[in-house]
Amino acid sequence: MSSLVRKLTKDFMKKYHRIYHCFVIALIAVLSSNLNVLYAQTFDQLWKQVGQAQKKDLPQTTIKLTDQIYRKGEREKNVPQMLKAYITRSYFQNSQTPDSFYVNLKSLEDWALREQNVVNRAVLNSLIAGIYADYASDNSWELRQRTPLQLNEKELPNDIREWSANLFAKQVMKYTSESLKDFSELQKTSTRIYSPFVIQGNASRYYHHDMYHLLASRAVSALKQVSSLSVETDAVCKKEIEQVFGKTIDLYKKTADGSEAIILTTLDWLDWQKDQNKPVFRHFAENRDIEKEAYLP
Repeated sequence: MSSLVRKLTKDFMKKYHRIYHCFVIALIAVLSSNLNVLYAQTFDQLWKQVGQAQKKDLPQTTIKLTDQIYRKGEREKNVPQMLKAYITRSYFQNSQTPDSFYVNLKSLEDWALREQNVVNRAVLNSLIAGIYADYASDNSWELRQRTPLQLNEKELPNDIREWSANLFAKQVMKYTSESLKDFSELQKTSTRIYSPFVIQGNASRYYHHDMYHLLASRAVSALKQVSSLSVETDAVCKKEIEQVFGKTIDLYKKTADGSEAIILTTLDWLDWQKDQNKPVFRHFAENRDIEKEAYLP
């Protein structure tokens, strides 16, 4: 009897192992198939799904899909797709969990620190400057009530909710400066490379669609936002804006076919100066010495 039991048990174990082995193979096949489908999907297909999720007001699905796009971009070293996915994902994460804003900002700063490509790093620094400027602008009333903190960079409170207006101005100036420092590489790089994160506009053709113009424009915009926070930030940010305009004009003066870029940048500068209630043309003539050159063909 015991011999029969042992035989039946042995037969059962053989069948069990065969069934288990087949199950494992089938499971691996299913998982591999799902991964292959994910890998095979193009960025356009995934973004189409993101658009559908947004139309249906499905934020969690949008977050999941943009995370997939980010990881796909990371595997394929496609930074523009990573950037677009990161910003889109962060927007929906912040809307669902407001505290994730601070985590996402820190993560973006860490990415900028470890990024080796100078143009990618410049773009990341520009994005960070814009985020700080937007935050300060959105909380401008509260910031105006705070006493300015005179701290150096190493002493900054970890929680930006404790910052005063001048600290935001310093941070924006820091990141805008970092975003433009490799100006030569930026000018040689076409914005087309950063599609679909960057969409070329008609006006950018006058700047040869280069990355420098895009990031310089973003720098001025971010600095304007924090300029109005206080008398102190107004003074330092205006000086920084002047330098960005001046550097941009000087750069395109040294560029072949740069006259149109000079004209448009000069007009932007004049428009900004008009808002400052300054004696525009006298100041322009005394400090830039290009009033005659800017409009030459």
